[in-house]
Amino acid sequence: MLLVVVTAVPLIAFFAAVLFWHSRNEQALLRQQALRAAAVAMQSVDNELATAISALQVLTNSLSLENEDYARFHEKSKSVGGILRDSVIVVYDRQGRRMMSTAFPYGKTLPRREDMSPLSLPFATRRPHVSPLFTSDFDGHAAVAVVVPVIVDGNVRNVVVAGIRPSRLSLLLMEGLPPDWTAMVLDQNGMVVGAAGDAAGPIGSRANPELWSKLHRKIGAAGTVDGLTEGGEPVILSFARSQLSGWSAVIDIPPAAVRGDLHRSLRFIVAAASAVLAFALLLAWWAGRRIARPVADLEGMALAMERGEQVRSLATGVEQFDRLSGAMEHAAGAIREREAKLSESLNAVRLVDDELRKEQAKKDRFIATLAHELRNPLAPVRTGVQILSQSPPADVAARTLAMMERQLGHMVRMIEDLLDVSRITGDRLTLRREHSVLQMLIAQAVEGIEPQVGALGQKLVLEMPQEPVLAYVDPTRVSQVITNLLQNAAKFSAAGDSIRVSMSVEAGVADIRVADSGVGLAPESLERVFELFYQVQGAHEPMPSGLGIGLSLSRRLVELHGGELTAHSEGVGHGTTFVIRIPCSGGAEEAPDPLQPSRRELPWRLRRVMVVDDNHVAADAIGTLLRMRGHTVHVVYDGPSALAIARDHELDVVLLDIGMPGMDGYEVCRALRGMEQLAATTIVALTGWGSERDQEQAIEGGFDGHLTKPVGWSDIEPVLYGIHPPKVAAAVPSAL
Repeated sequence: MLLVVVTAVPLIAFFAAVLFWHSRNEQALLRQQALRAAAVAMQSVDNELATAISALQVLTNSLSLENEDYARFHEKSKSVGGILRDSVIVVYDRQGRRMMSTAFPYGKTLPRREDMSPLSLPFATRRPHVSPLFTSDFDGHAAVAVVVPVIVDGNVRNVVVAGIRPSRLSLLLMEGLPPDWTAMVLDQNGMVVGAAGDAAGPIGSRANPELWSKLHRKIGAAGTVDGLTEGGEPVILSFARSQLSGWSAVIDIPPAAVRGDLHRSLRFIVAAASAVLAFALLLAWWAGRRIARPVADLEGMALAMERGEQVRSLATGVEQFDRLSGAMEHAAGAIREREAKLSESLNAVRLVDDELRKEQAKKDRFIATLAHELRNPLAPVRTGVQILSQSPPADVAARTLAMMERQLGHMVRMIEDLLDVSRITGDRLTLRREHSVLQMLIAQAVEGIEPQVGALGQKLVLEMPQEPVLAYVDPTRVSQVITNLLQNAAKFSAAGDSIRVSMSVEAGVADIRVADSGVGLAPESLERVFELFYQVQGAHEPMPSGLGIGLSLSRRLVELHGGELTAHSEGVGHGTTFVIRIPCSGGAEEAPDPLQPSRRELPWRLRRVMVVDDNHVAADAIGTLLRMRGHTVHVVYDGPSALAIARDHELDVVLLDIGMPGMDGYEVCRALRGMEQLAATTIVALTGWGSERDQEQAIEGGFDGHLTKPVGWSDIEPVLYGIHPPKVAAAVPSAL
């Protein structure tokens, strides 16, 4: 009996819901039908108005109207067919004067229109306009009009007006409208400009204030509002608004249509529901006696699934329940598997999100640090420019220039470090290996860092093997790594501290150590210091400085040589030791010439030089630098000028920009190589493009060497005497 009651209550509720839903659905269908009717009615009116506007626009483009030949325009307007066949066409000026009207023979004196407000908007907007309902000053009847501006020389000179009969709009509303429905078209002010149906208001009357208020409160191009008749019966009003005219089409569904179909449907549903309910109650009573126990068993399985427990299928004796039990067992296993995968995915997403947040924070810190580090050298350079502009004494000018050169070198080193990181990350860095004595490379790095160490009051201690240690390495890159470590040690050591550089060899591996007694490293930082952009505060600085790329770059360079770079520290305050382990030959083999080409004494003599660069400032600056050394200099800014100079003058060296407009550096180089008198001339590329591939292309294109901007005198001077480093830009030591 309980199952019967439990079954009956949901069924009764279900059928009540069905009745309610059906009632709402019938109402919704009526509203949709009314909305479609309103949209169709408004579209029909819009099509009529758009056709009238298009016809008037064709008329306004006639030469007779542009030339103010109103007699010819009058004839043309009278001959217009289609929608405008029954319309009166009038041309007005801004003062309301009628220039012509098809309602009268041309030449007849026409009265001036006193109230131009319904027709004047196109004078301001320069666009066609559909007027609200207004009273004709000819016959006093209500009328609407389509108004199109006549634009001559960029100004609105006249408007052409065509009247639309409200009766025409009423005929449009009647097309497709059910017999007992009512339709109206309201203008922008709520006046009836077209009506169809017995209950519609007369043309020229004002819409019901309550209706007009509800329409105004509704937002959108279409909608419905509910209302009551004077007898209190419900009525549905639908509307559609026109974007073209600002008018509204309103459809009124009468009460009989609202309730007639609904009542018939409800009676049918109630009858069907009663029969179904009776049958369902009887079936529930019969089935309840047989399925109560299996249902309880299945309920237990469902509760176990909810708790996430493993469930087993049950034999209930009812085939359908047995299949359901088996399906529940399979579903429980699938749910547990998906939950496990989802948990793993969520954990992975959290880890990725944490990593992305860390990388974003590192990027933000790097950008802020880069801005700070670039401003540091720029500030003294700017100050130096201001000092030099005041024509200071020679000693002050010399000190200022030295300071500016140091700061410029610092900026160049920072940029080179960034480029090196990019080259290594993109696998574009090429090592130029040669047999080198590691003691010499260490000595060169120490020589470069000694001024900085001395200025900080620190000491450098070297412990090197007596026998030369040879290694097949890129000497520039190894010297760069050691310089990085020495600068790092000086930065994190206090005045009076010692920095120890030692080297030993064991089993064909050179062990180079740079040890300081500075601030030291915490255990968790021993590996993090090699991360890109990671920074630690220095001993002489209130906050971390540098870009945080030196140690990361150094480790990558050592790894490219087949070695390793590690950090060791007993903790904060106990100093740090960086260890480079790199393969070497170990024995005292024949050592290379200790004097590298850039360090040999240059055969000083005056040279004849041509500088070619489309950047006038850069070309003039290099020219000035060369003239100050006594060299003969020709400065030109394009390829043809360079060829003209080359034909008329003997040249020893040409410094040639590559990326010039018109004739680029490669074309100029080929042309110079074709001149017999320049057979012995050195041609060097001077360009801002400095990648490995750019340098190779320059050599392949006929250049003797390659210099990457910006360059200083130390870069230019060797080139004047035939010494061309294969990669000048990369020879600058890196800075932390």
